[in-house]
This record gives sequence, C-alpha cells and structure tokens, in this order.
Amino acid sequence: MKQSFKRNLQIGFGLSLLLLIITSVASYNSITNLIESSEAVNRTNEILQQSENIISYMKDAETGQRGFMLTNNIDFLEPFNGSFEKTKSAFDQLKELSTDNIIQQSNCDSLYTIIVKRYNILQQGIDQAKQNMATDIFLLNNGKVQMDKARQLITKIQNIEKKLLTERTASLNKYASYTPPLIIIATLLSLAIAFVFFKRVTEDYTE
Repeated sequence: MKQSFKRNLQIGFGLSLLLLIITSVASYNSITNLIESSEAVNRTNEILQQSENIISYMKDAETGQRGFMLTNNIDFLEPFNGSFEKTKSAFDQLKELSTDNIIQQSNCDSLYTIIVKRYNILQQGIDQAKQNMATDIFLLNNGKVQMDKARQLITKIQNIEKKLLTERTASLNKYASYTPPLIIIATLLSLAIAFVFFKRVTEDYTE
C-alpha cells in the first residue's frame, strides 16, 4: 500500500509537471507568434501610409511650382517650400520599415533617385520663372515622366505590402484564434489531472 501511495504521488506530480512544461512552451510560442504577427501588420500599415505621404508631398511641391510659374507670386511657393524635407523624412521611414525585405529596399533605392530628379526639375522650373524665362516644355515633360515613374514605383511598393498584409493578417488571426483555446484546454487538463490524482492519493491515504 505504501508503494501504491508513493507511486500515485510520483505519477500525479510527473504528469502535472510534464503538462505544465508542454503548456508553457506552447503558450509562449503562440503568444510570441501573435505579437510578431501583430507587429508585422502594424509595420506593413505604416509602410503603406509613408508611401502615400511621399506622393502627397510631391504633389504639393508640383502644385506650388505650377502656381508660381503661372502667377509669379512667391506666395504660391508655400506648398513647395519644405516639401522635399517632408518627402525625404517619409522616404527614410519607408526604407527603415522595409529593411527585412530585399526587394523593397531595391525599390526604395530606385524611388529615391526619382524623387531627387523630380525635385531638381521642379527647382529648375522655379528658377527659370524667377528669371522671367519662357516655360521650358521639355523640362515640364521630363518632370511629368519622373512623376509618373514615382507613382508607378509607389504603386509597386504598395502592392507588395498589400499582399504581405493579407498574409500577415491571416497569420495574426490564426494565432489569435487558437491561443485562448489552447490555454483553456491546458488549464482544464491540469485541473482534471489534479482532481484524479488527488482522489487516488486520498483513497490510498484513507486505506
């Protein structure tokens, strides 16, 4: 009887400890993946936002340049002034957020080259207007070409991120769906084992 009592204690304690270890590891992995998926989703959303900001700031610069070239009124340059700094800041964040993606890093490098060219063309147009020079049609056409390239590349970057967003959202939902049930099942199993072996040990002790 003493051996049976001791064996029940050992089995009960061993199973409880084993279940605790398995549950802890599974819960840790699940919660870690949940957090990583959530961070990835947030990062993708931020990339989409910053890419949109880049185009928005470049449009502001275009608006300011055109207004000044048409009116020669310096007040129209307000949207242009400081827009490159804003664009550069949004670009830096975009590139920093996509450091884990080689393709996006390459897209960012190409995009920055286009951004610099576009702003140089905008500045040339403004400088010519300040000198009362005739509008350079070739310069305007070249500016449009660079802006179109920027839009196409931004769209390419966004499409890649939207695809990743779909995958990351699915991963997030998966981990979010099975983490709570895993914890509940593990808790119920722990309680069941504790109850069964408490009953057996109590019976042995009584005998």
